Amino acid sequence: MGSPYNRCLKAGNLSIAHCKREFGEGQKECCKLELFLWFCNSLKTYTTFFDDNIQWSQMVIKDIFQRLQLCFVKIRFIFITTISFDHSLKFNSTGAFSSNIDQIDEQDVKEEFEAQRHKLHFVYLWLNLIIFILLLTIIYKSLCFWFRYLTDNDFENFYITEAFEDYDDQYYQIMGLRVLPLSNCEDNKFVKISSMRLLAKEFDTIYRSAMFLVITGIQLLCICFVDYSLYSLLTLMSYHGHMIEDVKPPSYTKIVINGGGKIGDMLRDLVQAFEPRTFKMNTQRCLPIPGYPKYLRYVWILLLYLLAWFLVFWEPYGLRQRHRVMMYFYPEESRRRSHDLHDTILINRKHFFKARCMEARLLNAFESTQEFKSCATWFNSRLNWYALTLYLNRFKHNPHCRCLSCFTVSFIGRCCTLCNKPLNKCDNVPCGWPNCRGIYCKMCFQESNNKCVLCCLEIDDELLEPGNSSGNSEADFCITDNNYPQPRDKIT
Repeated sequence: MGSPYNRCLKAGNLSIAHCKREFGEGQKECCKLELFLWFCNSLKTYTTFFDDNIQWSQMVIKDIFQRLQLCFVKIRFIFITTISFDHSLKFNSTGAFSSNIDQIDEQDVKEEFEAQRHKLHFVYLWLNLIIFILLLTIIYKSLCFWFRYLTDNDFENFYITEAFEDYDDQYYQIMGLRVLPLSNCEDNKFVKISSMRLLAKEFDTIYRSAMFLVITGIQLLCICFVDYSLYSLLTLMSYHGHMIEDVKPPSYTKIVINGGGKIGDMLRDLVQAFEPRTFKMNTQRCLPIPGYPKYLRYVWILLLYLLAWFLVFWEPYGLRQRHRVMMYFYPEESRRRSHDLHDTILINRKHFFKARCMEARLLNAFESTQEFKSCATWFNSRLNWYALTLYLNRFKHNPHCRCLSCFTVSFIGRCCTLCNKPLNKCDNVPCGWPNCRGIYCKMCFQESNNKCVLCCLEIDDELLEPGNSSGNSEADFCITDNNYPQPRDKIT
């Protein structure tokens, strides 16, 4: 602002200029500069417009405003509050977080998720290890079969192959004795490698695999049932949840501020800030939204399960192919095994039939007077012979099995005493002695020299030696072939 003297001269000059513009250049009192100089000379002693005490007053006013501002800040902090939510957060783990941690940050959550992911990786590692062990087991069993096939002539050597048939023809031309066709008792121990009929050992394989598959099927059924039940439960919860009204806030005591002014408006705003919301709470957003079950997955599981059942019944036939593979790569060993099997059947034929006769006598001695037959034995024998009959009738067109094609109608419900073959109306020879339970198929009755092994009193070697009644084994075999022709296709 300058000094008071200078400001006074400037004001005088402005007044003179204004006076001249209004009144002209005439001699007026307002146009005299000397008057202004005289008036302003009294201000030369003042260096400022304000007194020194005015600065002290400004400091006091500033301090008052600062204290007032501090007071408002304190009032503001009185109404500031901190709301903290305290709850227990659990992640399917034990002791993942210590109890002295009040707040779980994002890093802790990531670490917990990482720990859960490591557990899943551990499970996948175990599954891969199990699969690797199964592969090693398959390789180990293959090597064991390969080694035992080449070193042990008796290992699974009960299949009639083409090499066996060729050797049987050669043996018949040289020695005049033939192994084929096999007797009914031998049919239970040996089978043609291309036959659909199964042996008892092969049925055991099916039983074990079927039992395992039944247990697996129950587990899969339970898993699918739980999956669909969870979907039904969530759907039911969502349906009834949408029918329930929204949650209303509870009743509370409301504070009413009357009056106006700044203080009243401020208090009214503060009270309204702490009041609960009056609108209804929508709980439908908290309801679960279940996804539709993947029915296609259920169908795939069912198809795979049915395929597994097909593989169970096909497993014995698949295991037979191992012998075909070994026959292809090791023909000399295959022929040697066929020769050993041929010699074994010839050596054990008489002893085997004698053992069957002794077994039948022992069973007859311990049986009650009532007819008794195990359901399992009857079912297995019927299944074996039905497979044989079906194969002969449809593929070989065997006229001697025509009566078996009706299956249920032609069977009489009894089995051969010696070979356990299910008997039918066309193939059964009962014992003519009263109260004797012996009944035979035609082949077994011929092999026992047309005598009942249960009630015959002639206990001698001739009774138990099949085809030896005339003393000429070759002639007896010829009689058998003429009366009851048994083509080689019968060996199935």
